[in-house]
Amino acid sequence: MRPCYLAVVFLLSVFSLKAQFPGGGGGKGMPSIGHVYGKLVDSLGRGVGQATVILLQNKFDSVSKKNKQVLLKGGTSSSGGEFSFDDLPVFGQLKLKISASGYKTAARLSKSIPRFFRSGIC
Repeated sequence: MRPCYLAVVFLLSVFSLKAQFPGGGGGKGMPSIGHVYGKLVDSLGRGVGQATVILLQNKFDSVSKKNKQVLLKGGTSSSGGEFSFDDLPVFGQLKLKISASGYKTAARLSKSIPRFFRSGIC
């Protein structure tokens, strides 16, 4: 009888295990393990350096009762055109906006940002 009792307790403990969000968040907030990176190139395939690259996220404004875009991350591309952002939320819609002197500003919305700018700034 005792081995049967121990087997039941073991099985109940195994089935009661719960998963957690990455980083041990426990569902209290969105995990921040996302990563966005890319390379900006012109029509000749040369890197576009010193371009402004910003990542915006929609947040609910409790005062105006509307969604507003707020700056999540920002920076400039390297001389070779590379940019990278770490520790981003995995869930939710993000907007990547790129501007550079002499080029038209490009902006894209996405839930998970794919390889947008492989062929250059739009």
